[in-house]
Amino acid sequence: KNTHPFNYKKRRAEAPRYTYKLNKSSINMSTAEECKALGNKALLAKNFSEAIGHYTSAINMDGSNHVYYSNRSAAYLSKGDAQNALEDAEACIGLNPSFAKGYSRKGAALHSLKRYNDSIEVYELGLEKFPEDK
Repeated sequence: KNTHPFNYKKRRAEAPRYTYKLNKSSINMSTAEECKALGNKALLAKNFSEAIGHYTSAINMDGSNHVYYSNRSAAYLSKGDAQNALEDAEACIGLNPSFAKGYSRKGAALHSLKRYNDSIEVYELGLEKFPEDK
């Protein structure tokens, strides 16, 4: 039995329920695809940290989209952060093993880490799985 003088369960049940209607035009809300587009724009402008931030926002909104990880992997590698590029490439492949670019991203990250034999192995696996993909 609850011996505390304040009954939390009863208080929670008595608390008024509020619903809010948000006007999207009054709030700066982005979708994951909008964040991806901003990331792509920043990546082209060689603003790698900004691109990583946008791709991270997209991932936080939809962590099941392999392309966001692939793009962030490219941004990390462009920034010189091969370890994070590798981790994102592996996440990309884990989410969609049928996405050829994931193997390319992983191979490039491994090459940057001077793990040349691993890089060759991943590139060869990608070529084996996707012989027609350029």
